[in-house]
Amino acid sequence: METKYLNYLRDDMKYLGFGDNALLNQQLEEQTERAVEGFELYTDAYFDEDTKLEAKLYFRHSDKENRYFFNKFDALLIYPEEPARNRAQTFYVFLGKGVTFKESFNLLQGRSAYKNMISLEGEKYKAWIRLDFGEKDQHDNYKVKQYGLRYGYDLEKVLEKYPIRELQEEKTKAELYRSLQRGNRQSVTFDKPAKSEKMYIEANPMFKTINIYPHVVKVAKKTGSEPPVPSAEDPREHPADPLPEEFPEEETVPAEETVPEYTLVKKPPTRKRVRK
Repeated sequence: METKYLNYLRDDMKYLGFGDNALLNQQLEEQTERAVEGFELYTDAYFDEDTKLEAKLYFRHSDKENRYFFNKFDALLIYPEEPARNRAQTFYVFLGKGVTFKESFNLLQGRSAYKNMISLEGEKYKAWIRLDFGEKDQHDNYKVKQYGLRYGYDLEKVLEKYPIRELQEEKTKAELYRSLQRGNRQSVTFDKPAKSEKMYIEANPMFKTINIYPHVVKVAKKTGSEPPVPSAEDPREHPADPLPEEFPEEETVPAEETVPEYTLVKKPPTRKRVRK
């Protein structure tokens, strides 16, 4: 296979969050030299202290030219101490674009991600997506729920209701939005009248709000106690006071990731109003 096609595959893997694995890239090169019809690669990652995410990547040879395409990956989220909670999903890749490895972890944990989409008819649009763990399709995949522009979820307006320190600077504000749009549970600072408090937040497009967790959630998991439920506090209970000039020493927003451009899904049919 020509070097340019191998580089295309490497770029695809980089976009989808697999590109930093030197062993995986070495195995990719070895497999493409075998000239077989298709092959699979395996990898895993630990995005938190409680779970392991395994992935099986599928590559298929083109019928028209001597090259391979990365067309899907199976993601398996494993809870070593609670195997009944394990979840798996197949994520499809379209022209090198799709759900990233980290986003697959977030989705399997029950969070939502904001994606650039392309329908089977070629129409491009944006939507929040989440997995419906109560329903599966004929391929044993969880059904994907979508919340598009017409659904009315505006993350920026929702966040403005809360006295979140990271919203006060344009750089940290933009980084916070990107992190939440990727489905991350993000650490932020709530500046309350009496004190500042660290909290975790995540986007919740289904209910047009955000989920709020106390920072002790990780400690609770380590001790074996039940994790705290998301807070349903009224944002009016946290009036925004003038913020201190200093930001906390710890980095509360992760480094920017490379985000793929499009995810291929079946777009929900447009509902037409029927005149009586």
